[in-house]
Formats: sequence, C-alpha cells, structure tokens
Amino acid sequence: MVMGQPKPGMKHEPNPGLETLMNYEKKHLVPLNKTYEELDKDLTELERNFLEGPALMEMIKRMDKRVKLFTEASLKHLENIDGLQIFDESTAEETKMKNREKRKQLIDGVQTLLNQNDKFHFRLEYFKFKIEHPDEGGP
Repeated sequence: MVMGQPKPGMKHEPNPGLETLMNYEKKHLVPLNKTYEELDKDLTELERNFLEGPALMEMIKRMDKRVKLFTEASLKHLENIDGLQIFDESTAEETKMKNREKRKQLIDGVQTLLNQNDKFHFRLEYFKFKIEHPDEGGP
C-alpha cells in the first residue's frame, strides 16, 4: 500500500466550481487582505500623532477615504463571490456541498475584514475627536 494512490474503482473528478473559488481567492481576496494590513499599519502610525495641524487633518481625511473605499471594495467582492457559478445540475451533491462550504468560508473571511474595518472607522473617529477636543476625555 502506497500513500497517495486512490482506492481501486475511485477516480478523481475535477471540481471546476472549487477551482473557480480558489482562483478568485488568490486573485482578489489575498490582495484585499494585504490592503487591510496596510490600513492597519497606516492607522497605527497615524495614531502615534507625529503630524501636526493641517497635515494631520489631511491625513485623517485620506485615511477616512481609504477606510470607506475598503468597505466598498469588500462589499463588491461579496457580491462577486455570491455570483460565481460553482456548480451546475450535473454536479454531485457532495461536490455541491463542498463548493458551498468553500464559498461560505470566503464570505466569512470578507465579513470578518469588514467588521475589523468598522473598528478602524471608530478608531479614526475617536482619534479625530481627541485632536479636535484635546481638553475633553473622549466620546
């Protein structure tokens, strides 16, 4: 018995739906994750408060725009994932379930990024409030 050999009578059927989902993940969601990591890093740097005056307010505006663009991009990816053709009527039920689970995994990943991006928005609003009202404790 050698590991990696299929059992007699079992053949490996190609799963184009799963391949479609995996290709979408590699092509679109990996870069989305990198964008998220850049946002996190840049927001952390902004919160260190090295800038002053108009430059600081300009960076806050830019960061707010980036956070909103990330939300838009993520929502667009959710729509695209939902619209992917991952099976047809000839697909086996087990394969359909596997493809649905993979799609659910991708959607959950994007929704997690969206939730964390909402926290970025709150952090940014809180930071802006602290800058505009230095004598108050915060919202």
